[in-house]
Amino acid sequence: MPLAPPTLAPPTLTTPTLGYDLTLLKTEPPRGTEHDHGWCYGLPPGIRTEQWPLSPHDGFPMQHCFTLRIPVQYRTRGDAYVALAMFADQQYDEPDEIDAVAQYLAAETIERPADRHLLPYFAYRQNRHPMEFRMKDIIDHNFAAIWLTDAEFMGPLCRPLELTGNPLLEANAPPRWLEKGAARTAFDAQVGRTTSVDELEKRYWYRLFGRVPETGHHAYGIALAPRDGDPNVGKPPRDHLLHKGALGDYIAPYGEDGKARGLERLHGRNHLGGTMFPNQWTPKYSATYLEIEEHFGGFNFGGGNGQLDLASMEFDWACG
Repeated sequence: MPLAPPTLAPPTLTTPTLGYDLTLLKTEPPRGTEHDHGWCYGLPPGIRTEQWPLSPHDGFPMQHCFTLRIPVQYRTRGDAYVALAMFADQQYDEPDEIDAVAQYLAAETIERPADRHLLPYFAYRQNRHPMEFRMKDIIDHNFAAIWLTDAEFMGPLCRPLELTGNPLLEANAPPRWLEKGAARTAFDAQVGRTTSVDELEKRYWYRLFGRVPETGHHAYGIALAPRDGDPNVGKPPRDHLLHKGALGDYIAPYGEDGKARGLERLHGRNHLGGTMFPNQWTPKYSATYLEIEEHFGGFNFGGGNGQLDLASMEFDWACG
């Protein structure tokens, strides 16, 4: 496989006894403090420019969505890997595929290309981060995640590779997030050109940031808090219809018992573990999973949300 996952021993998992709610803050992350749980938008830490994941579709650097410091019970790759950086293809545009890049990144062997304009992709493949995982959704959009050590999480921020002007990529304009930053790009796509303060204050994304995000690679901190009152912490999520015979003791939120317990009160949160609220079918994931809403990094889930299994490193999302 060209961009195959790392060759690792299967993760050794313990059953989580805690779940966590994750809240996007209106302020920058308090880096280097005990309250630094990571950030959304902005730039990733600890990797080198040549390790920044490149899109096998349009050839540009993939958007950094978030870097999250993972609590101990959810560190599925061992104690050495304490954080996860997530990247995605362009979320609000549909660029053309660049055949030369797609074919080179899909090649079975890593050979120095004759075309010098492919050299950035040669350097990326040679230096690819050893803990980078690749994922694809049902509509062939690419995602990447990199498990980071503590030193990497605490390390300097990395800037994306400069590929604007590469003639291989001229079929598409550079991704908007490269110029505007991921937060401003997501805000503009969600809110449009509204400038009236009265109108802006009615918009969810304006209230989310508390203002119009500034242009640039600005990061917004993540608050982490134990998830209270969730009976499904430590239980693999299952669908009450799709997995009727394999529910175990998981309480499906839209099943009879889940409704009686009022589990819908947990809906709409970014969180680790516990009750899952997918917009369509529940994927058959482990108990160590992450569920995120669109604002947690500027995703375009069509009004829905996404889930990442930290054990299998599978990613799924569905529109609302």
